[in-house]
Amino acid sequence: GLRRLFDKPKYRQRNAIERLFGWLKEHRRLGTRYCKLAESFAAMVTLACWRRCLRHYFSYRA
Repeated sequence: GLRRLFDKPKYRQRNAIERLFGWLKEHRRLGTRYCKLAESFAAMVTLACWRRCLRHYFSYRA
């Protein structure tokens, strides 16, 4: 059969994006999109990302 080209860097980037969306959907407010306004939704995504970053940062500081 045909051999498909496999671009490892692109696959790695795609995997990171898919994991980000999966993580964001774990937040009930974002997964069901309670915020109907685009600005409110974008603000909630920003807050969720900041929360994730802070949790990651402080988990290594003991």
